[in-house]
Amino acid sequence: MDAKSLKKLSYIVNSVLLGIVIGLLFFFKAIEADILFWFSIPTTLIYLLNYYLLHRDMLDQFVWIVFFWITLYMGLTTLCLGYAFGFHLYCFSVIPIIFFTEYMSYRLETKQRFKALYVCIGMAVFSMICSGYVVYFGPIYQRDQKTAAFFWIFNGITVFCFLIYYTNFLIRSIIASEEKLRLTAHIDRLTGLYNRSGFEFLMRNVDFGNSAFLLFDLDKFKVVNDSYGHEVGDRALKRVAKTVRAGFRTGDYICRIGGDEFAAIMVGAGQDNAGLIEKKINAINR
Repeated sequence: MDAKSLKKLSYIVNSVLLGIVIGLLFFFKAIEADILFWFSIPTTLIYLLNYYLLHRDMLDQFVWIVFFWITLYMGLTTLCLGYAFGFHLYCFSVIPIIFFTEYMSYRLETKQRFKALYVCIGMAVFSMICSGYVVYFGPIYQRDQKTAAFFWIFNGITVFCFLIYYTNFLIRSIIASEEKLRLTAHIDRLTGLYNRSGFEFLMRNVDFGNSAFLLFDLDKFKVVNDSYGHEVGDRALKRVAKTVRAGFRTGDYICRIGGDEFAAIMVGAGQDNAGLIEKKINAINR
């Protein structure tokens, strides 16, 4: 995920959080939880401010505000309403986001690296303090148990669905990143063909029982480099790579295994396709 995609995702997350807070504001007003109602007003303003931060590309400040305010908001709802409403569950749902934020901070090479472990410890300590208060003194408000049961189920389902979705998203992002790194390690930067490493990988994994293997090089390429310079030689290699790539099938593998040495693996082109193989050899020689 690049910075542009992360910014777009941040806009979506902030909009969802803003919608939840506005909905809760009316709910707290309806159940006469005055502390939570009045606290929801500055919370709404905070999430509106976040749009400005995102517009100015101030992602670091946005992340800190979101984590701090979610922790504070859910801690206060737990103090006021207790465990019966299930608002404390949202603090746990933030943990994977916190570690993903540290990962993205590393990927994007931000000036201030995010320390997920310390943030999670601080969140855990604050949650335990709020929990201890509720266990010892009880919640500030005592409200209808049917309403509490509804919100417990709703909040529980929301948190679990979010954790499943976000964990899946996180794992898929890591897998995609690993695949990209692996592909990059196997690709020649100059020509876009498979490099020596990619060639060796293919040699270990391709079934040669029904495939053709061709080796070829460029005649007098050293003379071109010595006479006209490496820049001209590089342009020649790119042109050759483009021409060779166009002359083979989509499923064939073309590799640059040396300075001017190339290899082609024609998958599914065994002895029965001798005519096709001969055609490719002649095309290369031209």
